[in-house]
Amino acid sequence: ADVNKKEDIDNIYSTIKLNHGKLDILINNVGGAIQYGSFFELDDETWTDVYNFNVLTTVRFVKGAYDLLLKSNLKRIINISSIVGIQPGFFNPHYSITKSAIINLSKHLSKILAKDKILVNVICPGSIHTEAWIDNVKAIQIKNNISYQEAWENLEEEEIKKIPLGRVGEPEDISSAVIY
Repeated sequence: ADVNKKEDIDNIYSTIKLNHGKLDILINNVGGAIQYGSFFELDDETWTDVYNFNVLTTVRFVKGAYDLLLKSNLKRIINISSIVGIQPGFFNPHYSITKSAIINLSKHLSKILAKDKILVNVICPGSIHTEAWIDNVKAIQIKNNISYQEAWENLEEEEIKKIPLGRVGEPEDISSAVIY
């Protein structure tokens, strides 16, 4: 499914309704920076695309899930945001503002959906070794004309300085937080 298309999201929920009749948990983990850059390097289209990809897909998934969640006894929404939504860095401001929006949206939803006993949480992980990490390494490699390994090591070293635990996270760290 193309999560940027409302019709595709609607089809996902039609299938869930047909096969299960309800939805216990919605985990919104779609999104990304699409293109990497600093404030002045990013054009308007990139800002809009990243907003649509991160924020509007979350909105559409929540709206689509609402009626199915009401039929469940569990009723959970877990939105995955990012620490950059709270503490942005020097790059990718288009991404960090969308993660701020998801944090804000999650708080809003927790207030308005409490009457329906729908629990809404947001998880804000730091740096994680994901496809986005790899894309970022490649962008650094190209921008600085260095090897992939050197770009990885430079990014890892830079990120570890910010992390009290002293390591970049793994996807399993996030899944453990979700299932908690």
